[in-house]
Amino acid sequence: MITTATIELYNVLPQPLAVPPVPRGHQDYPMDAWDLVEFKRCPRRWLLGVAPILKPKVSINEVIRLLALSGQDAILTYAQRPAEFMFTRNECPSCQSVSPAKVCRACGLARRSMTDVRPWNGSSRFCTTWTAEQNKACRRIVPTDIWERALAASLALAHDPATAAFLTSARRQTLLAGTWQDKDTGLNIPLRTVVSAVPSSSGAYEDYIGSLAMATDSSAIGWNHPTMTRSHHVSAALKQFLHNAATGETRATHCWLIVEKAPPHLVARRATSPLLLAAGYSVLSLILAEYAGCLASGIWPSYDSDSLAPSEAFTPIEFEPWMALPPGPGSPANYDAVPENFDA
Repeated sequence: MITTATIELYNVLPQPLAVPPVPRGHQDYPMDAWDLVEFKRCPRRWLLGVAPILKPKVSINEVIRLLALSGQDAILTYAQRPAEFMFTRNECPSCQSVSPAKVCRACGLARRSMTDVRPWNGSSRFCTTWTAEQNKACRRIVPTDIWERALAASLALAHDPATAAFLTSARRQTLLAGTWQDKDTGLNIPLRTVVSAVPSSSGAYEDYIGSLAMATDSSAIGWNHPTMTRSHHVSAALKQFLHNAATGETRATHCWLIVEKAPPHLVARRATSPLLLAAGYSVLSLILAEYAGCLASGIWPSYDSDSLAPSEAFTPIEFEPWMALPPGPGSPANYDAVPENFDA
């Protein structure tokens, strides 16, 4: 159960949360949605893995989130890298030779100052100086193509009436922190998450909490399946849990404001049904209970059992409903235990 929850900060930058000062596997390590989903996939893999960090190369997801949710102060911490730069050269009007010297030694003529527009070149003096200035100012550098695509996507969100109405009065990029107490072990597990948008508590969306999401396919087929396979519903449950505990509200619906990263940047809107969010709460509780068990025992299971017994060392692959084919020659019902003319 959640024992404590607080709002830590508003308008946090759209970047990975700071790496905690304690290592994974320590009781004081704060678990966020990414940690919980990765732990669910494989506890040992999560324990020995590397946390998401702020990479030098800026992703389009980060810039879309910046332009769609952040204020001007946050945007000023980024710099759009030009696609081109002005290159000035000293050229002899007679032989067209180029040199820093003001006079052509061969022709004896004064060189003319000529200016060209050239593609951005990281090795040129102008470009390296510009980059150094941005780094000194602690700005994140965004290539022009990524900035333009992200700007088009953020404008698509702004021009979508329902999305715009949702975001108009919403608190944005809210950092939440809390503590979960495990029933069996009594351990207190720190939690944290960032909520993209929380609309006003007195408007049409008073029952909603929103997450901004970027996708390659926002259709029902393209989004609904990843909602389960990538545990989006678990992340939604964590955000609802912490927000409601921190504010005393009882918001019951989590929604996703989805924009496609490629033109024409179509916008889609999805919301959890009560059943889906209940499933998210259930899985979240199971993950936290398993995590507490690993903390208490010091045992972090891998994909398969560590047993040397053949029946336990190998995990069998059973037919599941999604594997089934329509009735016919390829149907599982027509498979022999060992097909004829099969060479292993």
